[in-house]
Amino acid sequence: MRRDVTNITIRSILEASRGHSEQLGVIRNISGPFGAAGGHSEPLGTTRFSSYAPRASLSLGQGLHLERIHEGQDVYLECAIRANPWISDVLWTLDGEPLEDVAAAHNASSASSSAASSSPASGGAATAQPQTHVLLQEQYLVLRNVTSKFTGSYACHVRSARGEAVSNSLDLRVQYAPRCKKGMQEVFRYSTSREELFIPCEMDADPEDLTFHWVMKNNSEVRDLLTFTSNGSRSVARYKPAVATEFVSLICWANNSVGAQKQPCNYFVEPHGAPKALSGCAVVNQAMTWFFVRCSEDDEEDRPSGQEWYLLEVFHADTGALLGNVSSRGRPVFQVDAIPPATECLAMAYAVNERGGRSEPARVVVQAIPPPSKLLTGGAMPSQTRCTTHLMTLTVLLLLLRQASSTWMSGLSICHFSCLDIR
Repeated sequence: MRRDVTNITIRSILEASRGHSEQLGVIRNISGPFGAAGGHSEPLGTTRFSSYAPRASLSLGQGLHLERIHEGQDVYLECAIRANPWISDVLWTLDGEPLEDVAAAHNASSASSSAASSSPASGGAATAQPQTHVLLQEQYLVLRNVTSKFTGSYACHVRSARGEAVSNSLDLRVQYAPRCKKGMQEVFRYSTSREELFIPCEMDADPEDLTFHWVMKNNSEVRDLLTFTSNGSRSVARYKPAVATEFVSLICWANNSVGAQKQPCNYFVEPHGAPKALSGCAVVNQAMTWFFVRCSEDDEEDRPSGQEWYLLEVFHADTGALLGNVSSRGRPVFQVDAIPPATECLAMAYAVNERGGRSEPARVVVQAIPPPSKLLTGGAMPSQTRCTTHLMTLTVLLLLLRQASSTWMSGLSICHFSCLDIR
């Protein structure tokens, strides 16, 4: 039933365009006394038909101009055919592919795009995707509500009992109003209010000679943004946040000779989030004037791929003075040198993002190691050191006692000999 309605619709649109293209016979009347050789003549009104291979010629429908075809129009093409006997088959192609297959693929894609845009996950209202209806009847092709997807080279292929033929190619260019180019970055982040952002807005359009407009919108105002440059189908806006905690939307749209853009492009400006704080930081090796700090890498999967820098700041534990800082790339491992001897330190470890934003600090207390001289002259000593000291003292006392004992015995001997002599 739909096929019959389609045929009636095409006939009503195009009947007047048929002309005499279907007058395919060659008629010859032979009469009078000077007929064929031998004096024989054929009866008056006898018709003879010549048989030949088909020929086809493709043209745009009346009243249409190739340079002024745009989306939403109804476009029809005519394949003028001469053939005897008449053709048995007509095939329409777009860029070498059967048109019916191309149309089915395009309309299926449009339907899926409409469903995706209307789903809750899309985060917005549904946007109707136009579909092109392709109507075919022998040498006539009608594209209703044509879209830019049907831009390309058309041809008609015909076949009869005498052979096949392909028409000339007809290049159809369907112009359209601007629309946002797919795959563009939508969120732009900043670290400080002094940072100027450059936000590109690119369009798909035909023709590409566009006029752009920009608007800035936040919770309190909507105003035109004038700080932008444009070149063809691309425009770049410059924007500097007023404060370090500003959230704004920048809206971009354009128009060309076909018309104005239906759905604007939206971009979002927001503060750059701080990276995740480091964990598990500890001193893993130490001497009097240097030490190593290492932080856990268990949360490496939670960090963005661009997280490559880490920072360690070292402060004097008593005075709070900054003693130095060390950066590390790739892994949160730090080596700190040139620390004053016997100095207790407070180390603060940070993750740093590509825009200079820091995480919350991870604190590490670095205990002081006293010099060897202090171990001998005062202060609390380890038990092993005290034991060694006591042993050395006892050894010295024993040596002194031994020497004293030898001296006393020697004195007794002298006294004994002296007494004998006196006696």
